[in-house]
Amino acid sequence: MAFLIISLIIMLIGLLRLKINKRSIIGGIFLASGLILSLASLFFELLNLIYLYLPSGDFATLIIAYGILPLIFLLVCGYFIFNSKTMRTKEGKSATAKLSALFGLNLLIAFPALFMLFTFSTKTIPQIIWYILLYILLIDIILCFLFAAYILYSWMSQMIPLQKKIDYRKMQVQFSH
Repeated sequence: MAFLIISLIIMLIGLLRLKINKRSIIGGIFLASGLILSLASLFFELLNLIYLYLPSGDFATLIIAYGILPLIFLLVCGYFIFNSKTMRTKEGKSATAKLSALFGLNLLIAFPALFMLFTFSTKTIPQIIWYILLYILLIDIILCFLFAAYILYSWMSQMIPLQKKIDYRKMQVQFSH
């Protein structure tokens, strides 16, 4: 529950930042990051409730955790790769258009590598190398998370405009006879 409150605070900070400056990328990333983190924490709270209150909650939680989480992960990676095609058609062939596919493929490598690193102990790998690999993989995943937050924010800003544009010329009352 504390993680949910922290993620809602992050989302609120982003909303406040966007109220001050409508085009703030920092506010958008905070808003999208808070939204992603709050959805993840709600998902894990739901898993906890299923585990505690259903008669076969441990089995249901296991099926959801090993079935739905990898599916969500693969869908996010697939979206990044598909988004690269969309970016290429809108922006042309450039390095920035391939950035989304690079992050999608990077996630397909980084998360399994992180789990494999956690399965190895420091007895099989020298401790300094283990910590260096852990540092590199965590930085990599944090950058991918920020990129995902940026993509979510850009989608939200296109689908849900923060400020409705008003045409004041149409609202003027004409006093001519």
